[in-house]
Amino acid sequence: MKATVTTHYADASTARSIEAAVDADNRVAPKPLRITSRVKGKRVVSTITGAQDIDSLLATIDDLLLCLIAVDGLASTPKYGRTRARTKK
Repeated sequence: MKATVTTHYADASTARSIEAAVDADNRVAPKPLRITSRVKGKRVVSTITGAQDIDSLLATIDDLLLCLIAVDGLASTPKYGRTRARTKK
């Protein structure tokens, strides 16, 4: 069985960051399951192959989506520089 999940992002840089983050999780998928993710512009295209049955495929899609949601939440967190305390004189 095979499935493809495509997610869209604001820019290519974010898509690359997302793909790199989920790639580590994809590498530890149990055999014969295989998950590959590729960046295509502002999109990340993830392909799942080797699922033995529909339950396994759906569980894998669910896991992938949860990872993508978590990473997307981190990627969209504002980045703050140093803060300075101000005191009144």
